[in-house]
Amino acid sequence: MNSRDHIMFGGPGKWIYNYVGGIDQAASSIGFEHVVLTPPATLIEQAIANPVFGPNATISPPLKFATASYKTLRGVIAMAWSLPQHPSGSGGTCGSADEGQVIDLACPGSTVASVAFADYGEASGTCAGGFAKNSKCATNGTLDAFVGKCCMGKAACAVSCNGPSCTCTTSGASLAVGDPCYDQVKKLNVAVKCQAKPPHPTGPALAMDVTIPPGSDSQLVVPLLGSSPGDVTITENGTTIYTNKQFVPGAVPGVTGATSDMAQGAVLVSFGSGSYSFVRSG
Repeated sequence: MNSRDHIMFGGPGKWIYNYVGGIDQAASSIGFEHVVLTPPATLIEQAIANPVFGPNATISPPLKFATASYKTLRGVIAMAWSLPQHPSGSGGTCGSADEGQVIDLACPGSTVASVAFADYGEASGTCAGGFAKNSKCATNGTLDAFVGKCCMGKAACAVSCNGPSCTCTTSGASLAVGDPCYDQVKKLNVAVKCQAKPPHPTGPALAMDVTIPPGSDSQLVVPLLGSSPGDVTITENGTTIYTNKQFVPGAVPGVTGATSDMAQGAVLVSFGSGSYSFVRSG
């Protein structure tokens, strides 16, 4: 009864951080001195092969992005990987939250293009089926404009409403909306559309934003995703660091190497501490 060795509680968390989030360290590393970041190639390949989830699908919706961070004594290690928005449509994201709770909205690989619905009151419906305002308890169009200012042009944003006001938690701005129905249980419902982005002309793109704390170095295992190393290009904030199976020395300060490893089916990118935005294409 006094056992604290309940690995069934720790096992799923380790899988999420190490595999889905891709955060780990080299076998010889102590205290995350040598960080290893590995986006989950199998999950990414599944998302590329099954970009749309429909009624005839035989698998759950494919995972198209993940964000993980891990606090160490050296500082925070973080990685966010994402696939671009599927080009078959603009796509969108939606959220519903109780009064006082926050809705987080995101367009991985894209940005918010427009607000499809925004209401703080007693709207009916769901994200899957669409919302409809309740004429006896609803906000006016000023909330749509407020959400638009908070979210449009951004890859992610967050909003909440409580009492007589709503807040863009991303910027801290607030909007007085009054209380649409005093002493009633209200919900905030928001749906936005994402800007469509075409696929990379030479193959699937994979974005990887990473942060490494001072005193650590890192290796990013960039999956080939079925391509040959010569077809893959890797950039950091738009600057090419790997192309035609060659590392481009000195292109980006802090990035020290990039070599293909067929055994791992990846290109191994080496770099020091700091924040980087890598994109793999081809």
